[in-house]
This record gives sequence, C-alpha cells and structure tokens, in this order.
Amino acid sequence: MKLFGRLYERVLIWSRHKYSEYYLGALSFAESSFFPVPVDIMLAPMCLANLPRAWRYAGIATALSVLGGLAGYAIGASVFESIEPWLADSRYWSAYETSRNWFDNYGAWAIFIAGFSPIPYKVFTVAAGAAALNLPGFLIASLFGRGARFFLVAGLMVLGGARLESKLKQYIERIGWAVVAIVAIVLLAACSPRTTWNSDQHIVRPGETLYSIAWRYGKNPAEVARWNRLGDGSLIHPGQVILLSRPAAAAQPVATASRRPAQQSLPKVPTQRAPPWAWPTRGRINIDFGGKPGTGTGVLIDGKVGQAIRAAASGRVVYAGSGLIGYGQLIILKHNDTYLSAYGYNASLLVKEGDKIRQGQSIATMGEGPERKARLHFEIRRNGKPVNPRQFLPAR
Repeated sequence: MKLFGRLYERVLIWSRHKYSEYYLGALSFAESSFFPVPVDIMLAPMCLANLPRAWRYAGIATALSVLGGLAGYAIGASVFESIEPWLADSRYWSAYETSRNWFDNYGAWAIFIAGFSPIPYKVFTVAAGAAALNLPGFLIASLFGRGARFFLVAGLMVLGGARLESKLKQYIERIGWAVVAIVAIVLLAACSPRTTWNSDQHIVRPGETLYSIAWRYGKNPAEVARWNRLGDGSLIHPGQVILLSRPAAAAQPVATASRRPAQQSLPKVPTQRAPPWAWPTRGRINIDFGGKPGTGTGVLIDGKVGQAIRAAASGRVVYAGSGLIGYGQLIILKHNDTYLSAYGYNASLLVKEGDKIRQGQSIATMGEGPERKARLHFEIRRNGKPVNPRQFLPAR
C-alpha cells in the first residue's frame, strides 16, 4: 500500500503554498499540547522545497513548539483535575506516569529528552504543569530540546539537497513505515505496565507529605519515617531526599574485627488491630477490588455529584489535596500505625490535614471519576499495602 508517497506529494504541495509558514507554525503549536502528528512530517519537505529558507522554517517550528509547550504546561497546571479522569482512561496514562517518574529523577532534563526524541512531547508538557516543574527551567529545556531537533532536521535537508530529495522519493514508503514502527515501539515501551523505575528514593515536591509519598509507592508510612529518622514525619520539605527502603546498614549489619558492637537493626513496626469500619457513602460498588488495572487498588462506588463522603472509621487527616496523580482531590485518614483509608475523586474537601475525625463525619463531597461519572474511589491499606475493603466493611 503506497500511503506515504501520496502523503509526501501532498505535503510538498502544502510546503509551496503562500501560507505554508502559518501551517507549519500552527502544526508546531498544536503538536506540543494536543495534536498527535509530528512536526517533522511537514518541516522536512518544506526545507527540501526551499533550501534557502530551511533555517527560517526550523526557527518557526522551534518558537511555536515552545509556545505550544507552554500551553500544555498551562493545561496541566490549571485544569488537570478536569482532564485527569479522561487521561486515566486513555492510552496516554502510562506515558504520563512515566513522565512524572522522569521528573523525579531528571527534572528539566526530562523535557529536553522528550523535546528531542520521538517520545510524545505533549504528554511531558501537561505533566510538567501538573507537577509544577520550574517554569524557567521548563522553557529553557523546551527551547534547546525542540530547537536541537528541528535544526538538525533542517541541517540534514540542507546537506542532502537535491540528492536527498531524490532518495527520499525513492524510499519514502520504507522510511515512512520504519518511522511508524519506531514510534510504535517507543510508545509501547513508555506505556508498558512492566516498565519499572528506581524507587529507592524520592525527592519531595511542594505539597507532598510523608503519607502521600508512602501511599504513592505502596510503603508503610511508619517504616519510611523510621528509615529516614523523621520522627512523626511532619517536618519534611521540598527538595528533601526520602529513602524508600530500609538502609543497608540497618537491614544487615556488617561484622568487623573491632570490638565495637555492630549497628543494631531497626525494630519492626508492630501490627495493630483494625478499627470498626462503616461504608463511606451510599451507592453500589461499580468496580470491585482488583477489577480494573489503573489508579490504586480500591473500589469505585457509584453515586451522585455532591453527595456526602463520610469517614469509614475514626482517625486523623494526614493528607488532603490533589498532588497524588490519579486520585483527583484526595483525603487520607490515619486510623492507627497499621491502617489508613483513602477517599478519591472528591468535588470538595471539608477537612484539612491534622484534623481529628470521628466515624461517620462528613469529610468531602463526591465528584467525577473515570468516564466522567460520579464515583468515590475508596481504599484501605494495611502497613502500606492495599487490602480488599469488602473484608472490613459491614454487609449491606
């Protein structure tokens, strides 16, 4: 099927149009925030069709792509909660989570890598806004990443000239399908649930608490506090490095020839009994524990927007906010050193961190979850690990 030959001829016609620079600018802007077609498909033929203006075209693509990236950043920073349910159900969710992990490990370098590589740049721009990545750093990384990519394309076209154009026409089908295959491989690698990242440590971001960090990685907050000698964990600050596993010296003391005693291992956190539980809201369970891959491992309870969300057991609010990706506005209650519960996809939060809560007290109102349906995401965790809420909630 000769698909790319016809597409190439069509793009060449567009590239010679008197408004071609406007088309290129519009594509560059849209591709950085929401449009799926890469700019190179139009930039390369335009450079070949008018070699003296190749550097100008690369500059236009760079400038408008950075502006489009800024629009994506604004989407992530201002309306992410509105698009989060759609994103969670889309094929871009795993890529989005990948981008957040890249930000944790590489900061603004992740933007540079995404801007230069075939990775979907738009996912990273939205994620950067949602993660409140430093804006000047984001713009600088975008400028250099996108600029390097587009000026490289223009430079290759200038160096190749007419000879490259003839070769491109001859092998356009092979090249086109090869690009499709490469992009598909990159997307599958980025979106694969098997992709794992180094989770031995975490850099604290603004708005995060010890409990939200432990929740994200499925760790016991009490153990994370002990590993990092944080006391009750209330005094963490942005930029602080949090260990997410037992320090090696504490896990396995090394014997030495000296008479000094080996460092004692950290004591285990005692397991406490479960509190009495009650249902957090009215409605039937739409998706049961483990019934659907994706955010968290709790249950989704159907309801109506605005209906009351109540504490399933007495405890203290240890997190209230929207910094944990995939939960919308979220509340986490600590019931004792063993049990936590979480309430996600809320429309409004009625409590704040540190509040003591009694069982049955209204703590939030129901909002919209995945598929834009009114739902509550409810979880119970024991020592940081998700457990099936049905084994604790009373029958009804």
